[in-house]
Amino acid sequence: MQLEAELGSGTADELIVGWCSEPNHVWVTIDHDARSRHIRFSMLPTLGVHAIVLRPEPRGPREQLWSVVTRFEEWEHALANAQERGRTWVQPRKGRLKPLKGK
Repeated sequence: MQLEAELGSGTADELIVGWCSEPNHVWVTIDHDARSRHIRFSMLPTLGVHAIVLRPEPRGPREQLWSVVTRFEEWEHALANAQERGRTWVQPRKGRLKPLKGK
């Protein structure tokens, strides 16, 4: 099932996070809104959804896809070993996945 077909382009982040609450779903985004306090401190922990923010923003769909495909195995391992569900992570262009520190 494709997210766009189910929710449509331009869907609010809150609806996407709700969709990601299904088992084994992770929200991978380039959207700065993933850092918003409401989503990070309320929605993600309550629903147990991990979010991965790609930084800096990949240039175009091909680079976005490449970022996910090349790191999938690393992410799977890191998230499976995470102490808690519902965190926001940052994936830099180079280097390992890091938890986004709370503010």
